[in-house]
Amino acid sequence: MNPATLAASRRFPLVGRPRPACPALPDRVNEIADIAQGAVQEGADGLAEGAHALNKAALVASDCGMPTLARDLCWQHINIYRSADRPLTVLQTRYMLEPVLNLARLHFRAGADDRALRLLTSMYRAVTSHTDLVVDGHALPSTGLTGTRHDHHKLREWVWLHLVGDGIRALALAGRWDDAVAHARAHRGIGLHLMEGRQAKILAHCLNGRPAAAITALAGSTPEQPWELQVASCLNVMCTDGTPASRNIDEMIEHFVGQEPMPGYVVFRAQLGLTVATLARTTDRAAANGVLAQVADEVIKAGDGYAARDVLRHPDTRAADLTSEQGSALVDVLTSSGLEAGRLPEPLLRSLLSSARTAAEALNSSIPLRDHLVAVEASPRPGVHLNARNCAPGLPAEQPGVEGGETDPVRPRGSRGHRLADLP
Repeated sequence: MNPATLAASRRFPLVGRPRPACPALPDRVNEIADIAQGAVQEGADGLAEGAHALNKAALVASDCGMPTLARDLCWQHINIYRSADRPLTVLQTRYMLEPVLNLARLHFRAGADDRALRLLTSMYRAVTSHTDLVVDGHALPSTGLTGTRHDHHKLREWVWLHLVGDGIRALALAGRWDDAVAHARAHRGIGLHLMEGRQAKILAHCLNGRPAAAITALAGSTPEQPWELQVASCLNVMCTDGTPASRNIDEMIEHFVGQEPMPGYVVFRAQLGLTVATLARTTDRAAANGVLAQVADEVIKAGDGYAARDVLRHPDTRAADLTSEQGSALVDVLTSSGLEAGRLPEPLLRSLLSSARTAAEALNSSIPLRDHLVAVEASPRPGVHLNARNCAPGLPAEQPGVEGGETDPVRPRGSRGHRLADLP
C-alpha cells in the first residue's frame, strides 16, 4: 500500500457541501445571542429561531471540548418537545430530532461509533414505523404526527439521509471501510454520484488490495458537479496505487488550483487541497508545497477555525516551507476559534447559557405545553438544566447528500440546518 494513498484515505469520504463557519469564539457566541433575542421578538418564528440558537449553542460547547454541556443543551432542547401537547406536527418532530442527531454525533466524537449508529438507526425506525423514539430510556413523541403526505415523506427522507451519510462517514473515519460499505448497502446508500456510499465502495476496494475493482467502481460513477470531478481526480490517483502516472497527478492538481473558493465550502476546500498535496508529494514535492501554500492562504483569508485546525494538523505542513507569517496567522485563527480549548471563558459561558434560556423561552412560547412538571421529572439528569456549568474534556451542520438520494437539502421552513458539524 502506497503510504500516500493510506494517508489521503483518512480524509474520505470527501463530499462538497457547505458547513457552518467557525470564526472567532466571541463572534460565534454573539451570533447565538442575536439569534436567541430575535426569536423572542414579536412576529419572529420562535420555533425555527429558538431551535437554531440551541443547536448552535450545543455545537459551540462541543467544539470547545465541553461534551457534557453539549449533551445537557441537547436534552434541554429535546425536553421542550417532550413537554408539548401531543401529537406533534411533522415540523415540530423534525426540530426535536435535530438535537437527537447531535447526541449521535457527540457519540461519534467520543469514539462510540456503534452506540451512535444504534441511535441513528432507532431514529430512522421510529419515523418510518410511526412509533415513539426511545433515547437513553426516555420516550420522545414521534407517534401520530400531524402533517401532509409530503411532510411525512420529507421527514423520512431526512432521517434516512443522516442514517446513511453520518453512518458511512463515522465508520470510514474509524478505518472501518468494509463496515461502511455494508452500512451503505443495507440502507440503499450506494448510487452513481460520488457521495459517501460510492466513495466508500471505491476506497474499500483500493485499501484492501483490489485496485482493478476500485477503478471499475470509480469508472461506474457519474460525477457531474465540479467538486465531484475534483474528488474523482484524487480517487483516480489513489486507485493507481504504486504507479501513479504524472498525467494523473497533474490533472488532480489542476482540478484544485483551477477552481475558485466558494463561500461556505472552506473546510471542504481545505481538506481537498490537503489530499491533493499528500498525493502529489511522492512525485512532485514543489507542486505539493505550492498547493499547501495556497490552502493556507485561503484558510487565513476565510478565518475559519475548522480549516485552520486541519492545515496545522497536516503532517506535511511544517515541511511545506510556509512563511512564518502564514504559520502565525493559522495559529491565530485556530486559537481565536476556541476549538478544543476544554472550557469557555466565564463571560462567554454566561452569555451562551443566557442565550440558551432565551431560546428555550421562544420554543416554549411556540409550542403548546402539557404539565411541565411531568417533563422535568421524566427528564434525564434531573437538576442539570440550562444553567449547567459542567465542563469535561471533549462532533454539520450541513445537510448530507447521500448515494441513492441526491436531493435538495431537506430542512423545515425557517430552519438553517445548524446541528453539530461533521466529524473532525
